[in-house]
Amino acid sequence: MRTPNPVPRTFTCTALWSMILAPEMELGPISQTETSTDNSQMSQAADVTDAQWDSVVLKSDVPVLIDFWADWCAPCKAMGPYVDRLAAEYEGRLKVLKLNTQDNPDVPANYGIMSIPTFLIVQNGEVVKQIIGSQPYDQLKAAVDPYL
Repeated sequence: MRTPNPVPRTFTCTALWSMILAPEMELGPISQTETSTDNSQMSQAADVTDAQWDSVVLKSDVPVLIDFWADWCAPCKAMGPYVDRLAAEYEGRLKVLKLNTQDNPDVPANYGIMSIPTFLIVQNGEVVKQIIGSQPYDQLKAAVDPYL
């Protein structure tokens, strides 16, 4: 694992930056079931913590997609259904995890993550791809495909 990066442990939600830098970007339609705020629905993606990072992510036998998110981040919540869809679609070939940056600040600091949502693809213990901000499902899937 990297040496801790001396960055402040605060995160910027990419919603404002997306509107400023790419107002024409469309995320595509999200169905009513995808925007549900019912917390009783279990995510297809498992949670990972700072303490579990080495054993669950870096030592994984399959590629890992990690969703760095926070409860207060609207774009993070909007990406949730896409992350769950990838977890279901690639079950057994891709480990899909979620790391809450508010509860687990060490790993994001170590990897220099300052904006959320951010997605890392880790293969053989190394970061092979980083994706920052909300993405249409097809783009997120296309980013993952080369590593399967």
